[in-house]
Amino acid sequence: MNTISNAIPFVPENTIDPAAGINNALIAIDVLLQLAFVSVGLNAPAVSPADGARYAVGTAPTGLWAGKAGMIASWTAAPGFWTFQAARYGYNLADSTLYVRNGNLWAPLAAAGLSNPMTAPADLIIGGVAGAPMRLAAGVTGQVLTRTAKGLEWAAPSTYGTVVIEAATARTLILADAGTYLRMTGAAPAITVPLQATIAWVDNTEITIRHAGAGTLTLAPASGVTLNTPNGGTLTMAAAMTVTLKRVAINVWDVLGQTVAA
Repeated sequence: MNTISNAIPFVPENTIDPAAGINNALIAIDVLLQLAFVSVGLNAPAVSPADGARYAVGTAPTGLWAGKAGMIASWTAAPGFWTFQAARYGYNLADSTLYVRNGNLWAPLAAAGLSNPMTAPADLIIGGVAGAPMRLAAGVTGQVLTRTAKGLEWAAPSTYGTVVIEAATARTLILADAGTYLRMTGAAPAITVPLQATIAWVDNTEITIRHAGAGTLTLAPASGVTLNTPNGGTLTMAAAMTVTLKRVAINVWDVLGQTVAA
């Protein structure tokens, strides 16, 4: 009798000398454990095989392998003989591929998941049309990955904030204002800084504000927000004054620049 999964022979009960049976079982275990074979599909017995070398036999074996199609042939150098075991799958050292046995035929396991579109070091895989994987070639030194209308691209980092012109007399800051240069051109405008619970401000966010209109500009913190004024300053800006709002903690901003004196 043999084990169900790997056909390793049992040693019958009341065997007078069980060593031989145990040794046969150990040989079978040694062949099948961590199964990696030298080649797949060889029909003639290997010439000068290494001790313990294993081969996935082809579909038309000859010589000492005759009648062992699809089995694993293992060579024992001393005293010099082949043993054969049936296996379901194994790793082929010749092409670094996992093979699966189907009847007497060994076939490479079909690759699963996405195919690799990368062709050079530092390439990236990104989602293309309908999510299909596509290659994004490496950018040049100093470029950063940037999202554009066309998708992801490499681009030079933005050193200066985008200029945003606001002609309205009232504006509540939004997340898109982060990193921008906000130029207020309306008369006597007011800018409200909302709570973190309203806008998910990122740590260290900065927003530069220029009062380019008439009258005075008022910086208004929403309830629960703290705006720390410059030394001797206020939250009011006269025409041509510029400040930067710097988020230093949740709902806490420093006002850096020139404001109307207290």
